Amino acid sequence: MLAAGEIVINRDKISATITQLYLDGGFQWSTGQYASTKTGAICNYRSSWEKEFMELLDNDPRVETWSYEPLTIPYVHEGKTHRYIPDFLVVIDGKDVLVEVKPPSLTDTEMNEAKRQAALDFCQKNGWKYQVWNPETVL
Repeated sequence: MLAAGEIVINRDKISATITQLYLDGGFQWSTGQYASTKTGAICNYRSSWEKEFMELLDNDPRVETWSYEPLTIPYVHEGKTHRYIPDFLVVIDGKDVLVEVKPPSLTDTEMNEAKRQAALDFCQKNGWKYQVWNPETVL
């Protein structure tokens, strides 16, 4: 039997591992193609949540249009410049919203915080909104 405090969970290491699996395409069971009824585009989604979000966008009458992985934003992490590709650009009710589809367990990593800050700065400069989405989030 273990006494209280004997198990230490290294959440940073777990988050880094999950993030790397995601980046490496390690979640193979949830990849596929989605044909948008709103935009006509065929998108290669990398998670069931991305597919769910695409369906939500197509079915929401407030959404005028959307695009998948629309642009690249440079960001700095651990002293190196990287490229962040947000998941979606959505035009909803006449406003541009940059959206990242991400589980809460991955949002608090240092790398994702650097990406989020770069996206927030980019959106502020362009008059856009930035949102991290998961199935419990309202668009």
